[in-house]
Amino acid sequence: MGLRSLGNPLASFLDVFSETVAVPKKPVSVAQFSASGGTFAPDGITPGNGWTYHTFTQPGELILTNVNTTDSSSELEVLVVAGGGGGGVANNTGSDGGGGGGAGNVNTYTGYAISDIGPGPFTITVGTGGATIAGGNSPGSNSISSQVGADSTIVSPTGQLTAKGGGGGGSGPIGGPLGPYGTGGSGGGGGGGGGATPSHYGNAITNTPQPLLSGGGGTITQRGSIGAGGNTPPYFGGGGGGADGNGNPGTTGTRGRGGSSVYLSDWTGTLLGIPALIPYNGHYGGGGPGGSGGPGDNPATDAPPSPGGSAPTSNTPGSPASNGPRTGGAGGTNTGAGGGAASGAPSPPQPSSPGGAGGPGIVVIRYKV
Repeated sequence: MGLRSLGNPLASFLDVFSETVAVPKKPVSVAQFSASGGTFAPDGITPGNGWTYHTFTQPGELILTNVNTTDSSSELEVLVVAGGGGGGVANNTGSDGGGGGGAGNVNTYTGYAISDIGPGPFTITVGTGGATIAGGNSPGSNSISSQVGADSTIVSPTGQLTAKGGGGGGSGPIGGPLGPYGTGGSGGGGGGGGGATPSHYGNAITNTPQPLLSGGGGTITQRGSIGAGGNTPPYFGGGGGGADGNGNPGTTGTRGRGGSSVYLSDWTGTLLGIPALIPYNGHYGGGGPGGSGGPGDNPATDAPPSPGGSAPTSNTPGSPASNGPRTGGAGGTNTGAGGGAASGAPSPPQPSSPGGAGGPGIVVIRYKV
């Protein structure tokens, strides 16, 4: 304090003010967004295309940290695939082929920001494929509850995303209506038999509410298609519906092909880090093929390649639907494909073979920040 401030309050104040040293402000720390969760790589996979992927092939939880709920500059996309339906069987000791299982819904959610989905946490359920029916246990034309694929879901405190499991394929020998369990994300195909008509197939469910992202500015696409009916003599089963096309009907001498899968180039096995998906090259949700039929000594031929099952074709997850004599092929792992139907015995009476199980689904979340 200088001498000029003695007895002068204003001067004293100015002297103190002039001697105050300004303290620089510390930089404000901005919390960084992070995510954790996934079956194989909880920290996510960054394949070099600018996106980070969190992939679930089993139930789990996704945790998002430091979500900026007002920032719309980030990018978020989601893939939810449900389990495929199981294929039908031939009639007991007979020659009438079953119907193919329907694929599970293949749903994509694109054009969103991380702020649209909110902070979570998110409980992930991955749908299992519909079960097989043992040979010699034909339920008639009806699909049964165990054939229906399980739903895949993402659930948070503020909403849910759902993909519906595929419907089960019908069975011989009646070829009649499939009943309620033939309906699913994609519908099952009808079995062959004396009562088979083009109208005996499973319906598709593609209008399930999706409240978790219903308020965002992106696009929700739910995929699924109807199955197809079997035919009367020689009793070939119809194909199950696929994510990108209806099943094809059974005709004289030809089992019905399953409906087409959908090609998703941004969700290949290579990008997701899942070797089992690499042969399918981004195809999901093929319908299972129907089974071939008799009557009499007409041989139950192997199914042609079809978009549903264990062996890939050039453009779809396909299935020979005949892993053994007359046995339906299983749906492709984590593709949500429908199972192939069993074929009839070439020379009844002989025990019938089992239908193929539906393929399990998958859930993937990817983002850019």
